[in-house]
Amino acid sequence: MLEVAKELEARGEEVSDIIIMGIYKKIDRRILAEEVIKQSTERMASRMLSDNPLAKEYLNDELVIGSIFNKSDAYEAYTNDLVNAGEINANIHLLRAADSYVIPNTVDTRDEWRKSITKKLIEHTGFGDHFKMIDPGNAEKNAGIINEIMGRR
Repeated sequence: MLEVAKELEARGEEVSDIIIMGIYKKIDRRILAEEVIKQSTERMASRMLSDNPLAKEYLNDELVIGSIFNKSDAYEAYTNDLVNAGEINANIHLLRAADSYVIPNTVDTRDEWRKSITKKLIEHTGFGDHFKMIDPGNAEKNAGIINEIMGRR
């Protein structure tokens, strides 16, 4: 989200607030071998498919499952190179996961995010652990928090 906000500001757009779920800030570039990225992708996609009851019901098509693995692989490759650096003129709302899972090469500190903004840092406690914030039950509750942040009740 920080990268999107920086790009919008560079194009002359105003960004008043951004909402970040999970809250980790990546401060170093990960240098992972392609095989490690593939293994991480398989774990992430498998977790998504096995832990989500809707996934079990609707995602039984091999083409759809292949697409999920491809998107997960692309996401892992993107985040492998990503470093959250720079500053934006906006508030950041951190929607914190209920657990304390730590992603490698990230930091879970408000001070790091404060370095990225010129306005306020506002913290919210979300529902579900890091990997289940958008699962059924948690997604609706977290959407409610996001709607409140956006002024929609």
